[in-house]
Amino acid sequence: MVEQKYCKTEGCYNLCATNHSHCYLHLEDQDSYYQKTIEMVKTIDKIEDYNFSFLNLKNLDFRYKKIFGCNFSKSTIDCCLFSGVYFRFCFFDNSIIKNSHFEEINSKYLVFGNATLEDCQFNGSDILLSNFIGIKAKNLNFNDSDFFFSRFNNASLNEVTFQDCNLKKVFFLGTKRKEVNFRASNVEEAYFDQ
Repeated sequence: MVEQKYCKTEGCYNLCATNHSHCYLHLEDQDSYYQKTIEMVKTIDKIEDYNFSFLNLKNLDFRYKKIFGCNFSKSTIDCCLFSGVYFRFCFFDNSIIKNSHFEEINSKYLVFGNATLEDCQFNGSDILLSNFIGIKAKNLNFNDSDFFFSRFNNASLNEVTFQDCNLKKVFFLGTKRKEVNFRASNVEEAYFDQ
């Protein structure tokens, strides 16, 4: 992973946009950065150490790419396709993700902390050693997935299905759950406090 640098704007603690000395919010030409990002997503199969923070990503196709060390924090992701992606060390914390597909991803060390996820599909995925702490989730399909050693602590889960999932050593402490389905999953190997 490339060393992350902070924005040079006084009082700003956001990470710099890729190959820039300021974060996306303080770039002089945000449109140029956005257009270069869209073109990169369309043409490159392996994306490493890229900062997507604060971007509005809509109708983009990331399917079957390899994505390593990328930062999607505080981004808005709508109607995007991530199916079959091989993820390592990526951050989606404080992002808003809607109407997107993450089916059959292979991932380790994803961070979705405090993200809002609505109407998304994650079924058939390996999402190992990942952080969903404090997420606000509605209408998610996690069926047939492996979540070994992941965390959902303090999450709000509404209309979420975990059917036939591996929940070994998965933590659900302090969660608020409404219409959550764990049918055929090994809940006895997960940690709940209620």
